[in-house]
Amino acid sequence: ALHIKRKNKELNDLHKDNEKPFKDFKVIGLLGTIFSMKHEHIKNRLESHGFKVILPNNDQQELIMNIIKNELSINEYKQGSKETIINIIHDLADKENIQGIVLGCTELPLLINDEIL
Repeated sequence: ALHIKRKNKELNDLHKDNEKPFKDFKVIGLLGTIFSMKHEHIKNRLESHGFKVILPNNDQQELIMNIIKNELSINEYKQGSKETIINIIHDLADKENIQGIVLGCTELPLLINDEIL
């Protein structure tokens, strides 16, 4: 699980096998491919469990998709891209008060893993 501590806020990556520790969360962010973020299937499933789901803005979604498609999918892991994803997560925490983050793409945990952001 991704654990983030920032400005006295704690964020965690939700994992399907690890939902119980997050049962008190109300607001979570969702990162992934454009398909994952734009289409309602993942968002609806999370909302059915009582979460309010916050998405990055359109420009941030495009950045995330470009990193996944042009780097992570070909096993490139750039520090600048990692910082971009971290900044997007921090932006959601600051502006939307998310309490957890869903890395809704198999490649994202390769870049953002079990570390404190």
